[in-house]
Amino acid sequence: MSYDVVILGLGYVGLPLAQQAIRAGMSVLGFDVDVDESVVLSLAEGRSHVDDLSGTDVEKMLAGGFQPTTDETLIGQARTAVICVPTPLAEGDGPDLRAVLGATSAIGRNLRPGMLVVLESTTYPGTTDDEVRPRLEQLSGLTAGIDFHLAFSPERIDPGNAVYGAHNTPKVVGGYTPKCTDRAEAFYGRFVETVVRTRSTREAETAKLLENTYRHVNIALVNEMARFCHELDIDLWDVIRAAATKPFGFQAFYPGPGVGGHCIPIDPNYLSHNVRSKLGYPFRFVELAQEINTTMPAYVARRAQNLLNADGQAVRGATVLLLGITYKADIADQRESPAAPLARQLAALGATVAYHDPHVTTWDLDGVPVSRTDDLTGATAAADLVILVQNHREYDPDELARTAKTLLRHPRRDHDPRGPSVVIRPFRSGAGPLPLLRRRAVRFSRPFPVRGGRSPTATIPSRGAPRTPRVVPPARHRRAEIGGRARTLAGPARRPWPKGTTRSSPAGAARSEPRTELAVRYGTGWLRLGAFHRVPEKGLQAKVQRELSR
Repeated sequence: MSYDVVILGLGYVGLPLAQQAIRAGMSVLGFDVDVDESVVLSLAEGRSHVDDLSGTDVEKMLAGGFQPTTDETLIGQARTAVICVPTPLAEGDGPDLRAVLGATSAIGRNLRPGMLVVLESTTYPGTTDDEVRPRLEQLSGLTAGIDFHLAFSPERIDPGNAVYGAHNTPKVVGGYTPKCTDRAEAFYGRFVETVVRTRSTREAETAKLLENTYRHVNIALVNEMARFCHELDIDLWDVIRAAATKPFGFQAFYPGPGVGGHCIPIDPNYLSHNVRSKLGYPFRFVELAQEINTTMPAYVARRAQNLLNADGQAVRGATVLLLGITYKADIADQRESPAAPLARQLAALGATVAYHDPHVTTWDLDGVPVSRTDDLTGATAAADLVILVQNHREYDPDELARTAKTLLRHPRRDHDPRGPSVVIRPFRSGAGPLPLLRRRAVRFSRPFPVRGGRSPTATIPSRGAPRTPRVVPPARHRRAEIGGRARTLAGPARRPWPKGTTRSSPAGAARSEPRTELAVRYGTGWLRLGAFHRVPEKGLQAKVQRELSR
């Protein structure tokens, strides 16, 4: 039997990739180098071990022909091999390539002429050409760019993101040769909407590091500002809200107790390590950002100590409850979560640490289990201090503030940064914002590119009492499609026609289709789109793209 693709590594990157390939009608072999075969056996029984896929999703994949295996001899039966294995930090803050080289060796021993090999694992520039290619050529006796194709395509998975997945996140590809790039582009083009070519593998490798270094440095900037704004009695959240009203040249980032996950705390170190080892000088921005973000848990611990002292209580012997210990809201992934160093700092100060997290049933810190509570209300009332580390949807900050003796949390935001970056809202000409009626949040039937890479959400009025506008996170949107010319997006409720006016008369037609201005929300600012009678989806998309490309 032959396969369209074999995916090596069936974790948070490889499994969603396999799912999307199967949806596109491809035959997929999943290979996992697991000594006890627990991952493969679990998948074969229809159980998922990643947040973004349910057991039902895995069962559908199996019904579609997905075959998980640990038999590397089957790799040679695939036309394409994709490496999606982890690349953690090694000693010295360089990348640990053991998993990548292990997967490369498995492919090399079974490589056939004409195959395409793609590395998706994040690593430093030059890994594909200098590490993967020589090993493939040595083990197979074949030559890259002549006998087989080789490319790099960085993974861009965002766990927990209900809007952007493997199919609608643009895919960057860079080949060892232009023909290798052509082959990789054709492969991903079968199930990804947009494929972006780079000049070579090195540009593709560096693009991923730039993406995450950009976030790393900007998060460090607002974390540093959070410290001095607190000392100067400045509301940083209000500062960010005001700055975000500028419709160009600014992107809002938000402070927190530290950075976590599989990318931001790790990937910039690959670039910094590569610069130091090959060029002999430091990447100062990255190293300073790493220093700032790494010390944030200790800063939060000191804030906690000061809060307790202000209440006349020592931190030693106090009970501190941590709410949300994952690295990101509404997922179970704990990799590099700032909750771990924060708990260590509090324990070192003598506090008794407990936690509550609806997504995590057990938590071991340095081999010692941390006490978990299921009774959120009771534990919040009993704790001497409650720290909202991760703002899961299950947590109501106002309710926590009413229950807790002392609560350390972020202030309530005017908008949810996890929500959509572009929202459509009606405006009354010359009279400022039009109060929104009861709203329906509708996502466009097909995503389309705008600045920042996000498709807008149309928020349109329907009958009902006015209420305060708010931005709803994407996962809470009621999804629907806007299609054809018959759907009217713009316009308040129609007023009664004057006596003697008919629907067919000019005055009647004007009243039945009132002109309403539309503006695009970008961050917390607005860009005027113009006045419309009816707004077909295609015309609205074009206008949004034109305005946001300026």
